[in-house]
Amino acid sequence: MPVGRGPLGQAEHQSIRAENDGDGNAIYVGWAQPGSAEDQPLWLIAFFEYTAGAFVSKRYANGVLDYNQVWDDRSSLTYI
Repeated sequence: MPVGRGPLGQAEHQSIRAENDGDGNAIYVGWAQPGSAEDQPLWLIAFFEYTAGAFVSKRYANGVLDYNQVWDDRSSLTYI
């Protein structure tokens, strides 16, 4: 797996998941160590907000930049 840049800017190996809206914009993006199951609390998840198709903000689950969320729960988390 190639080395990429994580949300904190560091180079690291990662698994990345994304869920897009009807216009193809990424609304949820999650990062975790390779092999992390989507039902384990090993994910850093961000919510991307758009207005009239333009990106306006990125917020993290519970307002924390930490790999402690469950990807499967992304739509029910609080983004600050």
